[in-house]
Amino acid sequence: MAKKNITFSLDEKTIEKLNYYSTITGKTKVSFLEDALENEFNSVKIKRSGGFILKILNPNRLNSMTETEKQYSLNYLIQINKKFPKSLGLILNSIISFLEDRFSDSEARKKELEDNFYQDLIFDSNLDK
Repeated sequence: MAKKNITFSLDEKTIEKLNYYSTITGKTKVSFLEDALENEFNSVKIKRSGGFILKILNPNRLNSMTETEKQYSLNYLIQINKKFPKSLGLILNSIISFLEDRFSDSEARKKELEDNFYQDLIFDSNLDK
């Protein structure tokens, strides 16, 4: 596909965020921006057709659940899902899959996700100084 150049200005905080997050992902700044734009395009398409994007922020609180609570929650959601029409079930399936993944995370993975969350919080708070 043919490429065209565009020029635009960004505020300093946005540039710092671009530097931070593109470095974390191992992408060049340009490919990071291209991916960000593509994600935004897809988001608009989903919303324009009546859909929505579910965001689950900082699921660390899931780690404090006991194994019994985790299993009960999953079983309960699975039972509810069986009663839903298939179209609604797709939404609940996504949530169930997410929870199964988080519940099965190793301690090292939980620690990594928690560390990432706190590093990003520190980065954001430093931007505000």
